[in-house]
Parts: sequence; C-alpha cells; structure tokens
Amino acid sequence: MSLAGGWPGEAVARARRRLGMAWCAGAIAVACLAPWLAAPAAAQSAPGTPASTSGEACPYLVDGECDEPGIGTGACPAGSDAWDCRREGPLAANACFHARDGQCDEPGTGTGLCPPGTDTKDCRGRPSPAFSGRDDRVFVDTLRAPWSSIGRLETETGHCSGVLVAPRIVLTAAHCFFEEENSNVRERALEFIAGLDGPREVARSAVVREILPEGFDNARHAETSAIDGLDWAFAVLADPIGDLAGFMRIDPGSAEDLERRFDAGVLAAVSQAGYSADSQTKLTAHEGCAVLRLFEDGTFFHDCDAIDGDSGSPLFVPDGDGFLVLGIMSASYPDGDGQNEMAVSAHRFYDAWRDLLKEVR
Repeated sequence: MSLAGGWPGEAVARARRRLGMAWCAGAIAVACLAPWLAAPAAAQSAPGTPASTSGEACPYLVDGECDEPGIGTGACPAGSDAWDCRREGPLAANACFHARDGQCDEPGTGTGLCPPGTDTKDCRGRPSPAFSGRDDRVFVDTLRAPWSSIGRLETETGHCSGVLVAPRIVLTAAHCFFEEENSNVRERALEFIAGLDGPREVARSAVVREILPEGFDNARHAETSAIDGLDWAFAVLADPIGDLAGFMRIDPGSAEDLERRFDAGVLAAVSQAGYSADSQTKLTAHEGCAVLRLFEDGTFFHDCDAIDGDSGSPLFVPDGDGFLVLGIMSASYPDGDGQNEMAVSAHRFYDAWRDLLKEVR
C-alpha cells in the first residue's frame, strides 16, 4: 500500500471540525449538536408515524401519554394520537416526541419516556444518522485503566478531550486552545479532569502551560486541509496526577511503521474514548473500530464514533502492560451521506513529546 496524497477537495474549504464544545459554553448540548440534530420529531412527519385521521397533526405524537379528547388530555385532535391512545400503527425510528433532544428516552437504556425503538437518535447501540451506520459508543468505568488516564480539558468557553501521556502532560488537539473556529484569538485552558464520571473523578489539576506546533494557524485550519497534520498540542499540568490516574505512551513508530501495521491488518481493531457533547461528564468509548486510510500529511481516516467534545481524544491500542496512543481525534469530513472521521497520527507529535519529557518532571 502507498500512502494517499490526499482526498477529493484537498486544501479547499474544510468540513465542520470536531470541536471541543468551545464556542458553545452556556448552551445546552442540543444547540451545540445542531449540525446533525434536526427539529424535534414532534414537529416532523416521520415515515411510519401514525397518521392523523382528523387531518390535523398532533404535536405530542408518541410521548407516552394519550392526548386525544375524551380519552386523554385533549391537547390533540381526535384520532391524531393513535399510538399513545390505542397503541395502533407502526412506529418510526425517531417517532417519539422526546427524540433528538440529546437524551436517551427508551426503556431500559434511558428515561423510559419513549416506546422501544422510537428514540434511536439519542440511544447508543442503535442506528444513528450521526454516524456511519450505528452509534457503537458505550459508557466505561473511568476508575480503571486505560479509561482513568483520559479526561476532560476545561477551557474558558467549553471543553475538549485529552489523555495523560506523562504524570504532568496531557495530549489534545491544537484547535481546542482558540476562542472561535475561524479565529486565532487564544483562550486559556483552565484544568484537566482525569477519569471524570458524573459526580466522581480520579484526579484534576490546573493547566500551567500550553505547547502548540509551530505553524499551526487556527483560522487557516478552519478553511483548508493543508495543515491538518498540525492539529495537536500538549498541556502541562501543575500536579503529577498521572501518577494516580495512569498515563499512556505515544507510539514511537514512523509513518512507514504505521503503514506496515496497516497493511498487516493490525490497525483494524483500535479504541477511542472521549467526552462527547451528548454525554458531557461521562466518558464514552468505541472499542474495536478501525483505521481506514493513511495520508502523507500524517493524518488518517477511521470509523470510531466521535462527535463534538471528542476533539483531542486518543485512538489507542494495548501494548504490553500499557497502552500506545496511535493518534488523536481532530476533524470530520463529509462523504456522501456519511462522514470520515480524521485523526492526527502519533508520528507527527512523538518527537515533541520526547523532548517535553526531558523538561517536565
């Protein structure tokens, strides 16, 4: 196999980047997920949704409560809320009133406000248009390795994901340190919280220093693919929390080494984990995803399920008694009806990490 020189549209306008919830501070997750969260299903006419026999639509279709007059709340015209009132008619994948609101509402896996199979957008492990095929993310135990070494990097306006690669060093994406997507105005990273899981965490520390690659231009990165391989960064912490949370090593292999492993099929089962926008303070992981295509600029496409908030999250493999970071989540590019997730390969930042280790103790 030879490394691909690029992809259709190289060095032109980029697709929407995988942002770390920066520029969404103070907004609910649904607003930040607007590129793929459509209007609530209640306002749509989803295929398979029970039709109104009155000619008028019910705004509260499939919300678990009968809303027809006489037998329900009366909020809907007679015959327009057939499933809730009489359990009649087929149900579409996102027919529930509460679908597409950023919270899983199916029984067993969510709040139970929706019938089974009607909130597929928000519930993991079911078909989802936010990904290529299914959303295969799962929640993991952040008190255990390797998940404890992955954390949420808090900035002034939002967050990104990151991974400890030394007791005081966090690896993340360079674009996480800027105020807006197309701006070069920097913002401070405040702290890194390792192993965050709702109200509990493994450890946290303030960020005291940021290291970005020379030549990274955030505004330019928003407009072109020409500097994709520079979207990596390190955050130096005040405290050595990696001694408690654990840390991963960065893959020392060259581009040629990565190519050989790709050809041998070794990269067909990797893991990725980060703090997705629809989970906020709970770590989601996709285990067993694959590297799909390598590029000469030190990036690669993969099929790990990642969304906003996952920027800077690691793609990694086990190695002896530890784990090796193969790359970090950076961006997403459209491809027909789907999208290609892109990561920056470890060989783009290995030397910088090795030099930083000599300096930061």
